[in-house]
Amino acid sequence: MLRLPTLPVEAARAPFPILAVVTPVVMAGVIWAVTGSVFGLLFAGLSPIIAVAGVLDGRRGTRRRLRQESESYRQSMELVRNEVVNRHEKLRRDAWRRTPPAAAIVSGEVAESRWVPSSAPVVALGSGTVPSGLHLDSGGAAPTDLDEFASRLTDAPVTVDVSGSVGIIGPSLVALAHARAILVQLTHALPPGEVTIKDIPREGWDWTRLLPHMRAQASARVVASESRGSISVSQARHASQASDSGSHRPSCGPSRYSDREPGELTIALADTTEELPPGCATIVRLSGTSEALIVRSPVHQSGLVFRPDLLSFEQAGRYAADLSHHAKQAGMGPGDPLPGYVTLDALGMAARCPGDLVPITLSCPVGLGPAGPVLLDLVADGPHAVVGGTTGSGKSEFLVTWVTSMAARYPPGQVNFLLVDFKGGASFDSLRTLPHGVGVITDLGPHHARRALESLGAEVRHREQMLRDAGARTVSDPALAGALPRLVIVVDEFQALLDSLGELHALFADIAARGRSLGIHLVLCTQRPSGVVRDAVLANCNLRISLRVNNAADSSAVIGTDQAAFLSPATPGRCLVDSGSGSATLFQVATTSAADIRTISSGPKPLSPPRRPWLDPLPHPVTELHLQAADDLESAAGGAAEREVRLRERITRVAMPDTGRPRTPLTSDGYRFGLLDEPARQRYRVARYDPARDGHLLVFGASRSGKTTLLDVLAREAGETAERIPPTVEATWDALVGARRRFDRLTTSADQGSLLLFDDFDAVFGRWDQDYQTEAIEQLTTVLRDGPGCGLHVVLGMQRLRSPLAGLVPLCDSTVHLRLSTRQEHLTAGGTDALFDSELPPGGGSWRGVRLQVVLRHQDQPEAASARHDPPQPPAFTIPPDQAVPVVSSSPLRTAALLKNRGYHVMPLTELRSGMGASRLEVNELPTGTAIVADADAWLSQWTLLSALRARSTLVLDECSLADYRSVTRRRDLPPVLQARSGHVWLLEPDGHVHRARLAE
Repeated sequence: MLRLPTLPVEAARAPFPILAVVTPVVMAGVIWAVTGSVFGLLFAGLSPIIAVAGVLDGRRGTRRRLRQESESYRQSMELVRNEVVNRHEKLRRDAWRRTPPAAAIVSGEVAESRWVPSSAPVVALGSGTVPSGLHLDSGGAAPTDLDEFASRLTDAPVTVDVSGSVGIIGPSLVALAHARAILVQLTHALPPGEVTIKDIPREGWDWTRLLPHMRAQASARVVASESRGSISVSQARHASQASDSGSHRPSCGPSRYSDREPGELTIALADTTEELPPGCATIVRLSGTSEALIVRSPVHQSGLVFRPDLLSFEQAGRYAADLSHHAKQAGMGPGDPLPGYVTLDALGMAARCPGDLVPITLSCPVGLGPAGPVLLDLVADGPHAVVGGTTGSGKSEFLVTWVTSMAARYPPGQVNFLLVDFKGGASFDSLRTLPHGVGVITDLGPHHARRALESLGAEVRHREQMLRDAGARTVSDPALAGALPRLVIVVDEFQALLDSLGELHALFADIAARGRSLGIHLVLCTQRPSGVVRDAVLANCNLRISLRVNNAADSSAVIGTDQAAFLSPATPGRCLVDSGSGSATLFQVATTSAADIRTISSGPKPLSPPRRPWLDPLPHPVTELHLQAADDLESAAGGAAEREVRLRERITRVAMPDTGRPRTPLTSDGYRFGLLDEPARQRYRVARYDPARDGHLLVFGASRSGKTTLLDVLAREAGETAERIPPTVEATWDALVGARRRFDRLTTSADQGSLLLFDDFDAVFGRWDQDYQTEAIEQLTTVLRDGPGCGLHVVLGMQRLRSPLAGLVPLCDSTVHLRLSTRQEHLTAGGTDALFDSELPPGGGSWRGVRLQVVLRHQDQPEAASARHDPPQPPAFTIPPDQAVPVVSSSPLRTAALLKNRGYHVMPLTELRSGMGASRLEVNELPTGTAIVADADAWLSQWTLLSALRARSTLVLDECSLADYRSVTRRRDLPPVLQARSGHVWLLEPDGHVHRARLAE
C-alpha cells in the first residue's frame, strides 16, 4: 500500500487587528493630553498604517506558502504515480511469467516454464484490464484519479482456472483459435504423465495427434463426443475437456455432458449461451479477433472486455511436433519403449573376466534402453563420471546396480571399490559383503572419514611408485601383470562431503587429473550438480549420467541439455547418459536384488584381501610392542613402498598387552612416547621427544585425557635424568626455586634431573596467592629462557591455558594437544580446528599437526609410577628442651592441642602474662622447653619479647597468611609455599633461614 501526500489547503484569512489599531491611538491621545506635545499624535497615525501593512504581508506569505506546498504536492504525486507504474509493470511481468500466452509458448520463449508443477491448471484467456490489488492510502480524503489508476492493471493476463470448465461463444473460426490457445497452455503446464488426450474428433483437431499427451500413461478417463467434433482431456489432479465443431457446430446440450466424470474439465464451444453445457463456471463471448467479453466468471466481473488469446492451426501443429520431440527425449509421451521396471538379472550378465588378465575395460550393463541393454565403461568413456539426481529419482539404486554389475563382471584382482556415503551410511549397506570392497566411509564418523580420504593422496603416490618400478605408463600395461587393480571411488552426496570436508576438493581435483593412468576412477553423485562439482573435476568427468533433477540448470550442468528436468517422477530410475558423443541416451536403470549380491559374494574368494588404500585408525591402547614393531620396520631395508606395506601389516596385527621392556636411554631420535598417524603417507610413525631438538614441551589435556600418562612415559624413558614433579603446591614451588638456583651455580648436579616434568601446572598455579603467582611466572620464565643453555628442559602439563600463563607459550617450542573439553579451549591452546575431537580415547591427541596416541603406561611397575607422585615430606618440628619457642597461629587453641598431643609443654601467651603479673615480659623469665602460642596480633603487642625470642630460638608460624608472616617477621621475601590443611608450618631460624616442618605426625 502506498500513502498519498496530503493535499495543501489555503489557510483562513486572519481578521483585521482592531485592538492593535485602537490601543496605540488611545495611548497617543493620553500622551498628548499629559504632555501637550503634538509629536505624541504622530503615533496615533502610524498605528493603522502598520496594522494594514501587517495584514497585507501575512496574506502575501500565505499565498507564497500555498504555492510551495502545491508544487511539493505535485512532485510527490508524480513520484507516487511513477511508483504505481513501476509496480504495475512488475505485477504485469510476473503475471505473464506465471501464465504465458500461447504465442510465447509456441515460439519457445518460455521453454523454462514447461511442465513446472502447479496447484491448478490456470490459463490466460487473453489480455485486458484486471484489478491490480494495489491500494493507495489517501488518509480519508476523497478518491482521486490516481486511486483508480492504481487499482486497475492494464494489458494483464485475464486468467481462469479451467478446472471449473469454460464455455466459448462466438464465430466458429475465432472460437476454434481461442480453444487451441487454451489447449496449448494446458499441455505446456501439465506433463504427459498427468494429463491424457484420447479419441480425438475427425475434423479440426488433427494437430493434437502429435501431442505427447495422446497416449501418455496417466490415470485419466477420456470422454468422446459425437463424430462431428469435440475433444475431451482428463488429468489426474485436474481434468480438461475441449470441444470444437470446425465448420459445423454440434449441439452442446445437457444430454451431451450429463455423463461427465468428476475430475474432468470442459472447454465447450457453442453459438449461444443456452447451447453450453451446465456447470460452465466461466463463459466468454467473442466479438472478433480483437475483442471478447466475460459473460460469467467466479473471479472477474461480468462485462469485462479483453483481447482474446488466439492461435492458428499451423502454429499449433508446429508446437505439437516440437513438444512430442522434447517428450521423447525426456522419456515421456507416445511410443515410450522403455519399461518402468527392469532387473539386473534380466539384462543377461556377461561372462566373468579371468582374474589374471590385465584390466583394460570396465564395461558392464546397468539398464535397458530403446536399443537394448545400456553398457557403461569407466575406462573407455571416463575415466570419471558425474551422476545427478534429486531425492526419489533412484540415484542410490543406480549406484548399487553399477557397482554390482562391475563386481559380477570383474574379479577383485581387477577392480576394487571404495564407497563413500554421506547420506548416513545406509545406501551401500548391501554392498559390504562384496569381496571387491576396500571400505565404506560414512559421515557418521567425520574424523575417520577425513583421515580415510586424506589417505587417497598416499594411494596416488603408491600407484605412481608401482608404475615407476615396473617401467609402465598405465595400470593396463602388461608389465604390471594385473598386480594393480583399478580403484573405483563412489561418492554418494558429493555436496554433503564437501560441506563437511571442503578442503578435500583439491584432492579430488588431483585424482581426477591423474586418475586415468593410475587406474583410479571417480563416480561423484549429487542432488545439485550445478555449482557443486567444480570445473577442475568436471573437466575430467567425460561420462555424464542424470536421473530426474529439479531444474533445467542442473540438467544442463550434467548432460548439456534440460531433458533430465522433465523426466517423470512417476518412473524412478529413468535416466539419461552422455558418454561424450554430445547426445543423451534414455534408459531405465536396472534394480539389484539381495540375491544378485549374494551370488557374487559367494563366488571364489581371492587368495588375499584387496589392498586397502588407508590404514586403520590408531590402535588403542598403544603398547611397547607397537612402538617396537614401528621401530624395527622403520629401520628395515627395502623400498619405501614395501616398507610402508610391511609396517601397516605388522603394526595392525599387534594385539598383545604390553609386558614392558627395559628403559632405553636417549638416542639421537629422542624419547619415545607414542605412535603418530600419517594417513597422507599411509603409515604409522613413532613419536619421539628430543629436548635438545624440540625444546621445552607443553602438554594440554583435560582430566583423564592421558596427560599424566604421557609425563610418566617421558619420565620412565629419561630415567635418572628426569625429575617428575608431583602436582602439589609445595613440590611445584620447590622445583621452580631449585631450578632457579641452578643458574646461580651455572651447572646441573648429577643427582638432579635435566628434564623437569610438571603435571597440572595450571591447577597448582591457581591455588597460589597472587604474590606467589607473580614470582612463579618470573622464575619459570627464567628457567624456560635460560635452561637449555645449561642442559635443563621443562615439560609443562596443563588442563587449559590460563591468561597469566599465556606468556609462557612462546618460550615452549613444542606442544602436545590431548583431548580438551571444548573446541574453544583446544583453539586457545594453539590447536587446529581440524584436529579437535571431543571423543578421543585417553592418550589420543595431536603433535605437530599429526594425530597421536600415547603409549600405555608401563604395567609392571605400578608402585614406581605411584611413588613418583608422592611428594616428599618435610621433617617433624621439635622443641629444644633449653628454649622457649614462640608459635604464631591463626587458631591458637587448635595448635596448642596438636603440640600437647605430641607431649610438649604448651603455654598460651595470654596465660603467661596473667601468671607473671606484668605488662612486660622478659626472656629470662620464660620457662624452657615450652611452646608459647598466640595469634599474630597478640605477639605484636609483645613485640620486644618476640624480638628477643627470635634472636635465641626458632619462630613457628602455623596456618598463617602471607600478611601475618610479613607483619610478624618484618620481612618482604616469600617463604616456601605451604599446602593448605597439611599440618605443615613455617620455621624461621635465628639466622634468618625459613623452611617447612610438620607440626603433627
